[in-house]
Amino acid sequence: MTQRIYMPLALMALVLTLQNSSALDLSSAMKKRIFGDLGATGQGMNASATTLDNSIDPENYIVGGGDVFQVSIVGMPSQQYFATVDQDGNLYISDLGLITLGKIPLIEAKNIIAHQVKGILKKNHEIYVNLQAPKSPVVTVGGILSNPGTHRLEGTKRLLDAITTANLQRVPDIRAYNFREVKISNRDSTQIFDLLRFMVRHDLSQNPYLYPGDNITLESVNRRAMVTGEVIDFDAEWIPIKKNETLEDILDIVRLKSSADTTSIYVQTQNARGMPEIMKYSLAQAPSVLIPNNSVVTVPGNSRPNRITVVSIGGNVARPGKYPIVENETTVADVLSLAGGLVGSGTFENAYVLQSAKTVFNSENGGKNPFIDENYSQEISSRQQMDMALINLQKSRPEINASLFDLHKMGDYRIVEIKNHRGHIKLSDGDEIYFPEPEKFVHVSGGVERPGAYPYVKGKTTSYYIKQAGGYSRRADRQNEFLIGNYQKLVKIKGVNELAAGDIIVVPSSIEFKRYMSVYMPIIQMVPAILSLVITIMIYQKSP
Repeated sequence: MTQRIYMPLALMALVLTLQNSSALDLSSAMKKRIFGDLGATGQGMNASATTLDNSIDPENYIVGGGDVFQVSIVGMPSQQYFATVDQDGNLYISDLGLITLGKIPLIEAKNIIAHQVKGILKKNHEIYVNLQAPKSPVVTVGGILSNPGTHRLEGTKRLLDAITTANLQRVPDIRAYNFREVKISNRDSTQIFDLLRFMVRHDLSQNPYLYPGDNITLESVNRRAMVTGEVIDFDAEWIPIKKNETLEDILDIVRLKSSADTTSIYVQTQNARGMPEIMKYSLAQAPSVLIPNNSVVTVPGNSRPNRITVVSIGGNVARPGKYPIVENETTVADVLSLAGGLVGSGTFENAYVLQSAKTVFNSENGGKNPFIDENYSQEISSRQQMDMALINLQKSRPEINASLFDLHKMGDYRIVEIKNHRGHIKLSDGDEIYFPEPEKFVHVSGGVERPGAYPYVKGKTTSYYIKQAGGYSRRADRQNEFLIGNYQKLVKIKGVNELAAGDIIVVPSSIEFKRYMSVYMPIIQMVPAILSLVITIMIYQKSP
């Protein structure tokens, strides 16, 4: 008896289900156009499909053309519908009609779909709405990247994913590209996003999901600042800055260490004459301090003195200028990296560091510089020797060497050649690094037959160049020749075995020649004048 009652009910439910299914029977082409490609099984809208995981943020994911929704209606019988959002933001569900969504977040779209379906059914059914498959937006990425152009990406991808894809799966250099102002233009809006804030602060609002038709532009950096000291993310790194950005904005991007001294923050800028200026601020003043282009922000630690230390670098480097350092820790190689590396004909071969005497004499190194072989007293002796040598040189070739004598301003500087230390020289406040143009000649001056410049040949000694200059002249002091090295604004006397390109070989005059020129020559020059005077007097006396 029981079986006779349940069998008709079961058959009735099956018939109703088949009738509803047949009402949704569409051609395969129409299904694909309205509902999207539901897979190769050919099971239509009632085919089971794997729903998405929880990786999509429903509050920030914006619904657009290509998103596939699953609408489940629980009742007698239950139904499932699969529909695809068109490019105008509309969702068409057969038997239920058109639902207008527009460009709205996923969580809002699900609520609108469920509400309208309930209204159409006019019965109290339970409605479940899920995003079955996200759109695959086609976006355009512009800029000086490895692979700019149009790319199709998965719907779960975000702005940084698109830029990485357009750069052969590598994140572009944040020092060269303006990650602070990445522009996304679409047919109805233009927005600017700060991707650097996402990368540092993990602010997902600055790394939005992609939307069909997005036009992404990543420009080169045209405004920047360096931040160094007690910062977490970008110590001694250039970062892009926005126009009218404040010190507070910069410090919020880089994040400060707990050891930072926020009462003494230094900002180094350049005045109208191009000279560096350093101002001191507290964190409380930071919101009102505008950061000009190419500024250097230094945040010292509580354990360090509130003093900024800088060195300068010049010559064949990408960004010559002054850079902050950590005393006795930062090396030449570190500063060269901050300056953008070598350019043109720059090389370590003839590069050098000018260090002041206070660098050599300090309590930390026991009064010795590990990069200088001779001691300070020998340097003083060399200076005195150089003074005398330059005086003699000026006398022997005044028309050539007067300017060289004027260049002798060593003061308390020491010269350290970089090539011998591979850039590992540790720096102190005020040090000057220079990468000059390579020299091609050796200059020979003084007691030679043909003074002048001769092509440098590596490995050749002074005798080779003196021979090129025609050999010693009769007035040459062969025993006391010496070398002079020219280092930008300074000159330094060198041993004859240290010959390098650009050096000046000086052959002083002999003592005999000096005696001849200073004693005998004046007497000889006076003889004609005396004879002329005597003859004049005699003629005058004989005249009537």
